[in-house]
Amino acid sequence: QEAVVAEMEQYLIDNYEKPISNEMLANKFGFVPNYISKIFRRHRGVTPSEFLTKYRVEMAIRLMKAHPDMLIKEIAQAVGYANQYYFSRIFKKETGMSFVAYLTQVRMDEAVKLLSTTEDKTYEISLKVGYTEPNYFSYVFKKQFGMSPTKYRSSQGAAHD
Repeated sequence: QEAVVAEMEQYLIDNYEKPISNEMLANKFGFVPNYISKIFRRHRGVTPSEFLTKYRVEMAIRLMKAHPDMLIKEIAQAVGYANQYYFSRIFKKETGMSFVAYLTQVRMDEAVKLLSTTEDKTYEISLKVGYTEPNYFSYVFKKQFGMSPTKYRSSQGAAHD
């Protein structure tokens, strides 16, 4: 059974961006859907569907960190969700944070890194982290850190804008 479960797990990882159901897994691996869920849960502690959801959210977080400028719709589609609103609900259920709050945190973390390690202008950093409007970027930054990006940079001893 472990070998079959490992094979199913690998199949889910390799195809996470595609629609996958227990019925599809049952057909692919030659078992009835209930048995698929039962043996997968016995060996992995979750059903194939739960595993797939957790893996998709994990991949969405990786994508977000690698590409903070991506839109929710693009990330949802890249990890196998056609509906961005459904994905957003799943994301919150899995992480405890809304997608927007999580993405804002990722973007602000990246902005802090860029402010501390580059001499890029604030408007360039805003674009790199996914904000097309530099004033809105500065507003969000100030709301989160209590100071403007420029003041943050000067408090770190880096170059000024």
